[in-house]
Amino acid sequence: MWSDRLKNGKNRGSRGRASVSRRRPLFVVNTRLKDKKAGWGPQLGKVLLVLLVIGLGLFLATLGLRGIKKSMFTENRAYSMTNLVVVCKENPALAYRVFNEESGLKGTNLFCIAIESLQVRLARTPWIKTVTVNRQLPHTLEIRISERRPVARLGHPRDDAQHFVVDDEGVVFPRVRNLPMITGYAVTRIIPGERIRKEIKDALTLLSFCATSPVGQKLKIGSVGIKPEYLEVKLEDGPVVLLEWNRDVPDVKVQERELEVRLRTLVTTIWRAGQAGITLQKVDLAGTDPTRSFTTPAWNGGGE
Repeated sequence: MWSDRLKNGKNRGSRGRASVSRRRPLFVVNTRLKDKKAGWGPQLGKVLLVLLVIGLGLFLATLGLRGIKKSMFTENRAYSMTNLVVVCKENPALAYRVFNEESGLKGTNLFCIAIESLQVRLARTPWIKTVTVNRQLPHTLEIRISERRPVARLGHPRDDAQHFVVDDEGVVFPRVRNLPMITGYAVTRIIPGERIRKEIKDALTLLSFCATSPVGQKLKIGSVGIKPEYLEVKLEDGPVVLLEWNRDVPDVKVQERELEVRLRTLVTTIWRAGQAGITLQKVDLAGTDPTRSFTTPAWNGGGE
C-alpha cells in the first residue's frame, strides 16, 4: 500500500510537474506579447512625433510662402495698375465705354485683380463677342474685345420698338441700325444676350451669304419673312422674291452653292426684265430647278 502511495504520490507529483511544464509556454507567450506591446509603444510615439513635426513644418512653410507671395506680389506697390488699355478694332467707341466703366481698377495691385471674373463679366455684355484680359507688368492691364456685328434687325413690332438686332450667330442685342428686317419668327419674348439662331437660321444664312458673295452684294434686301416652305425676301428697289433651297443638307457649303445659283438666276431675271421695260412684282425661285424662275407679271425671259 505504501508502495501504492509512493506510486500514487509519484504519479501525482509527475502530473503536477507535467501541468506546470505545460503552463510555462503560456506564461512565456504572454510575456513576449507584453514585451512586443511595450516595444511598439515608443516606436508609435516616435512615428506620431515625426508626422507632427512634418505637418507643423508644412504649415509654417505654407505661411511663409503666403507671406513671401504677399510681399513680392499682392502687397507690392511696384505692381499697382496705373495704365488701363482697352482695344476694340471694330468700334473704338465701345473700347472707350469699357475704359470708362473699368477705370475704377486704377491703383489696384495687378495680382489682386481677378482676371477670369473680369473676363466673364465683360463677356456677358450682349454686344461684346469675345474678350481677353492680360496683365502686363509692372503697371498695365490690357483688355481686348471684339464687337458683335449685327446683320439684321428683328421686325416684330415689340422687338422693333426696342431696336433689337442680331448678329450672324443669332445673338440679340439693342442697336439702332438701318439693316434688313427679319419677320415671321416664332419667339414670344426676347431679351438682350439671348441666342435665337435656330428660329431664324435660314434668314441668317441668306443675309450672311449676301454680305460676303459678289452676287449677293448686288441685291439690297429690305426684309426677310420666314415662311414654312420658303423665305419671302423683299428687295428695296425690286420685286418680292420667294426663295427656297435644299436646307436639309447638313453641309453648309453645299447649301451656299445652290443659293448662289438661285441668286444669280434672280439677278439675271431682274436685269433682263429691266432691259425689256418690264417691272417685276414677284419672282418665284422656290421651285426645284435653281436656274428657273416664275414671275409676276408672267414673263418668259427669266432664268439664266
